Amino acid sequence: MPSNLSLIPQRYRISSAFNRIIFPLTYPEIVESLKKRKYGMPSLSAPTQTGSRVYLEGVIAFKNNCHIHLDSNRRLLAAEGNSARNVLTVFKELMDVVENDFNLSSEDLHFSELIAELIVRSDESPINTIGMFANDVFGEFSDIMGAETSTYSIRIVPKGQRPFDKNWFDIRIDPRPTMPDRDYYINAVYRAEDVDRITAFVQDFDSKIISLIRKIEGM
Repeated sequence: MPSNLSLIPQRYRISSAFNRIIFPLTYPEIVESLKKRKYGMPSLSAPTQTGSRVYLEGVIAFKNNCHIHLDSNRRLLAAEGNSARNVLTVFKELMDVVENDFNLSSEDLHFSELIAELIVRSDESPINTIGMFANDVFGEFSDIMGAETSTYSIRIVPKGQRPFDKNWFDIRIDPRPTMPDRDYYINAVYRAEDVDRITAFVQDFDSKIISLIRKIEGM
């Protein structure tokens, strides 16, 4: 009988990096655009620099329990929070902002990326199920180490691709160090050139994680 699994979200962050040589999300225009859409603003001091291009950095706004991050050096805009649904809704709105107010299109996107961290609570023992999942492979190291060996972590990546590719994912599944007999700790990165692939993946992310855990526990 399948174990009971429950998700405890920690963080979801969806970002887009743009390839424009001159990054257009300048101050005060970005603040004005977000204020029009009912975004709250943290207590920010106006930038001290002057010139034709002035930028805010770090957390510049918030909405629906999500923080909006801006990094002009990396030409990156991100939404972050602990609800996948809220973060996705806010991220889609940000994409409308950059398209309608700053004339950025899909052709200006370098890549988009999801970074997620969550805990999955299980009736099974994560440290045991992960250790058994690849037992035959990691058992080969027992003679070298002078003790029985197993794996402590499972990482799932796309075959034949590289971490610096624009299309990439890395799903890491570990026992949670403080509760290894009860909780899995998940750290995930999913990157794609096509922003629609990111939004589709986020919509299915939680269910995919549950399916991966079920596969590990079912073996």
